[in-house]
Amino acid sequence: MSASLRACASAFIVALLAVVCVHVSTAQAPLDIRALAAPSFESFSARDGLPDGVIVAIGIDAQGVAWAASPRGLYQFLGHRWQLQVGPEHGTVYHRMLLDRAGTLWAPTNDKDVAERDAHGWHFLPHTNGLPAEVYRASEIIDSAGHTHTWLLTNSNGIYERHGERWVPDAGNRSLVRAAYLTSSATTRQLFGEPRQWIGTGETGVMYRREGDTTWRQFDVPGLARGQIEDVKSSVDEHGESLWISAFGQGVFRVDQKSVRHWSVASGDLLSNEVYSIAIGKSAAHGVTAWVGSRRGLVRIHDDVAEVFDRRYGLPSDQVRDVSLWRSPSGEEILWLATESGVARAVFTEERWQTASLMGSSAVGVFGVRVENGPRGERLWIAASRDGLGLYEGGKWRRFSATLGNFPSNDLRMIKRAVDLHGDDALWAGTEPGNLVRVDEGPRFTKIDAPWPVGQGQAVMSILARKQDGVRELWIATRKSGVYRWRGNTWTAFRADGVEGEWRVYSLVEQVDSTGRSWLWAGTNQGLARFDGSTWQLLRHVPGLGAGGYFGVSLPVVGPRVLWAGTAFNGLVRLDVSNPLAPVLLPRAGLPPGIDVTVYGAAHDSKGRVYICTTVGVQQLIPDSTGWRSKVFGRQQGMVHEECNANAQFVDSHDRVWVGTLGGLTVFDPGLARTESPKSLEIVDVRVDGKPSRVDSLRLGPDARELRVEYSLRSWQRESETRYRTELIGFDHGPSAWTSEPTRIVSSLPPGNYRMRVDARDYAGVMSSPVYMTFDVLPAWWQRRVTQALFVVAVIMLLLAGTLWWTRRLRAQTERLETVVATRTEELNAANQRLVELSYTDALTGLANRRMFQKQLHDLLGRDALVSPSSIAFIDVDYFKDINDRVGHPA
Repeated sequence: MSASLRACASAFIVALLAVVCVHVSTAQAPLDIRALAAPSFESFSARDGLPDGVIVAIGIDAQGVAWAASPRGLYQFLGHRWQLQVGPEHGTVYHRMLLDRAGTLWAPTNDKDVAERDAHGWHFLPHTNGLPAEVYRASEIIDSAGHTHTWLLTNSNGIYERHGERWVPDAGNRSLVRAAYLTSSATTRQLFGEPRQWIGTGETGVMYRREGDTTWRQFDVPGLARGQIEDVKSSVDEHGESLWISAFGQGVFRVDQKSVRHWSVASGDLLSNEVYSIAIGKSAAHGVTAWVGSRRGLVRIHDDVAEVFDRRYGLPSDQVRDVSLWRSPSGEEILWLATESGVARAVFTEERWQTASLMGSSAVGVFGVRVENGPRGERLWIAASRDGLGLYEGGKWRRFSATLGNFPSNDLRMIKRAVDLHGDDALWAGTEPGNLVRVDEGPRFTKIDAPWPVGQGQAVMSILARKQDGVRELWIATRKSGVYRWRGNTWTAFRADGVEGEWRVYSLVEQVDSTGRSWLWAGTNQGLARFDGSTWQLLRHVPGLGAGGYFGVSLPVVGPRVLWAGTAFNGLVRLDVSNPLAPVLLPRAGLPPGIDVTVYGAAHDSKGRVYICTTVGVQQLIPDSTGWRSKVFGRQQGMVHEECNANAQFVDSHDRVWVGTLGGLTVFDPGLARTESPKSLEIVDVRVDGKPSRVDSLRLGPDARELRVEYSLRSWQRESETRYRTELIGFDHGPSAWTSEPTRIVSSLPPGNYRMRVDARDYAGVMSSPVYMTFDVLPAWWQRRVTQALFVVAVIMLLLAGTLWWTRRLRAQTERLETVVATRTEELNAANQRLVELSYTDALTGLANRRMFQKQLHDLLGRDALVSPSSIAFIDVDYFKDINDRVGHPA
């Protein structure tokens, strides 16, 4: 090979390597969404159970439960509301809380007790065993050997360290006499080449001492005046250790081995120099992030860039008094803020939507977004209403607008990249008055002379580049004047047949069919339109296709040739355009139900997922073996606003979805979604007739009217989507229906032993392990077994006594009846005998009469044999009457 050829080959290889290196470097530097995005805050106030007024401190215990301190006491977050747990009788002047390595949460007060919470609840340390008065803050120092030292920092008595049950003054307190009150402490291992302990003071700035030494020395920081230090924290990253200092009235300082970095109002980084506590977050993907509370919002410092988030981002107040950062067992970082109007919470988990920018939020939002490779890695372009053009690059924002004097307009409706007529790649911006602006590196802006009228209501909505018959051309859609083609430095206006009045064209997309022929599709105010190479046609001949307003049109990156179109009042429309001359309307039955009738467009990623943008959120369609699965995203999932804007959807090279909304720009990375793990379910409150009761020994008296059981799933986010169900085992017919209500109320239970089961599932549908609660319902005195047994015995005895009494009564009555019967029988017999006698005797004479004669004759004749001869004599007596009168009848 000749020298010239070797030189050419070497040059080619070098050039190729340079291109590869540039590609790799840019590909390896995607936009850091965590550093770019604003937190999505959820606010809690008096409506959620917190007291009105200032929340001075926020702390997280070992179980991840948040506690808010106010002059009225300590309030616990139960997942759906706040509840007062420690009243003002234990103190009213709280300072920042500490969760130590042993899992104890310290909440010192400056006027009464020092409260500590462990697994058994809150305990209150009296000022005995050496505990100093006027404790300002609890602190924890970890020495180089890994030993833990628990400190109490006081107002005027220096440091006290816990030794068993006693508190011992620090040997170096004499050197802290001039420091006044102590506010904070930290340790470093390698900073300045030795282990050091650091103290923030109220008057003398920052002091330090070498480990093992007892004397505290003044630490002089360039630019830091001696005064009130609110907090000191340490951090470690790949560059080494750093010391963070928040100085009230002076801003934030970071000191490392080589330099001092100062963020303040004067540097243009902060809105207020009155700063409070610091929380340090760190992850492998995002490095060290410092969160600082201030009088003008929450400050986030990442990669030397400070951003301030205030009430526009959802904070209840711009005055942030305390910040606390906690990592859940699932890996989320959860930031809690104590403000002067309540509590705020932000959950940092990548599968949530993130707020990328609030540009346009003061008007009607973001209408264009683009992520692309730049000279220093990926960069983000935003086209917004009223706020102009935004560029995020190298961790910093730059903005361009007519107000700033560096851009032709304040209102933009488009930002897209398209090859120009010379074949050069170019970025194009469309403005609200109707200007088309070319954006070159720098950036430099060139306004293009165009034929359509410019004025109020006009806008450039879309741009499309294509090569037709070997000639490059640009197509531009306008909001009032239809479609224009720029070809060979000649502009041509197009208007579809049948258009009446203004022809508003919102979007353009190109389709190349199987023969290589190019077709254009457009969403317009008078229906879908198609360009066949010579004319535009409205697709009014397609059966079932409406003629109303159409917004965004798109073709998926993968899959069949289907045109997706958003409509004003007819939801999502899909056309099979395999044959562009004869498009076929696809049935809606093939998709999950839509979430709104107004759809602004569909964005497609490389995995076949589709994002449907509507006025009420984004619907994600995920292809699977059965068709499509659906997820719906809104504010609860982190979106800055639910209402999307037309043409404001963009899927970048990492399949991250960027959506312009009415409230700003929001972004979602589906690749970071993780498998959800079960959350912890707990019973948080049990009340009998409104009075708190212990769960472990619950017994309901016979006069108890109502048992109220409250439970909470520790999901740390989206609690409103948690669902619960309960069952009284053996009493209910089965589990109850799923409900969002975190309470069960039972009443009128019969006496007995009961077991309640509680199930819960979180926002992702992941079931938790059930929890059980046993309780007894005590019987009334008359329901007790002894009482019932005695009652039964008494009843039996009464029955026996009654039976005996009744038997005796019956016997006596029987005897009386028998006596009466005997008497009556005797009397009757006597009467009968008397009657017999009367019947056989003549009443006048007393002699036996004819009946007696007949009886005796009957008796005589009735015998078998006569004992002796018998006879009957008849005597006729004359003058019987004289005899009868003289001697009587008997004679």
